[in-house]
Amino acid sequence: VTVAVVLGSPMSGSNIAKNVFIITLLSVFAGMGRRSSERGQRVAFVIIATERHLRVEAEHRLHHAKTKQEMLEQEANQDRGASELHSNSTGTGYMTTDTGQLFKSAAAGLEASDGESKREAVR
Repeated sequence: VTVAVVLGSPMSGSNIAKNVFIITLLSVFAGMGRRSSERGQRVAFVIIATERHLRVEAEHRLHHAKTKQEMLEQEANQDRGASELHSNSTGTGYMTTDTGQLFKSAAAGLEASDGESKREAVR
């Protein structure tokens, strides 16, 4: 408006006022739309941040539950291993682990080969 009045304009005063009013109205609506869009983005960000926070908490609880379960299984395996070792040393039990059976058969094979080599040495 100031420029049109100071420098002059070939338009009438009412046309200048209409143009200023329309430009002002468009600027206000554009600002309102931008604020509305920003508000929607902020709400979406809060929702995503909340979901991520809940997912991290769930994964953390799951990790600790697995860790606790693994510790309990490890303690049970250690207890079972100790009882098997004790039962095998007394000769009243049997070995149930694959490695125990493997070592037992390997030891039997060594004893057999030692016996044969001693027999050959005597001959």
